[in-house]
Amino acid sequence: MDRISNLRASHWECWPHPGLGTGKSLPRFAPSAADDPALQQWWGKFERLGATPGTAIALMRMKSKIVISEILPAIQAPTLVLHRTGDVLIDIEGGRELARYIPGAPLVEYPGDDHLSFVGDDFGEHVVPELSEPWQLFRVVEARSPVSAPLKRR
Repeated sequence: MDRISNLRASHWECWPHPGLGTGKSLPRFAPSAADDPALQQWWGKFERLGATPGTAIALMRMKSKIVISEILPAIQAPTLVLHRTGDVLIDIEGGRELARYIPGAPLVEYPGDDHLSFVGDDFGEHVVPELSEPWQLFRVVEARSPVSAPLKRR
């Protein structure tokens, strides 16, 4: 199973969220921000501007069927994988698999349940130190021929 693309089953139980476009789905992406009215209002606007309800459903279904693990080894750019250990949307194993498939990609696991990286005050505490020495991200990537692999659908 391709855990990178695999959304937690619990996310699909309530999709589409009956309040799509109101911001009420925010706790499904960022439980720590569930009681933040300003972020909920912004999230609702994001939902309304992002897609119609039908298009949002189609996009979520499409995303859940894309398998990317076969093309990840072709990435030659320095990559840092960040993943919260309790991510409510993508299991931590998905982040670990992503780091395994991208050559030389370090993985930073940090605590929290939010899927949205910009939510929560732990981002600066756990991630910024990893970026404090930017040259660590620019390591030599082994020269190799590009991998040509089409996206596969399950």
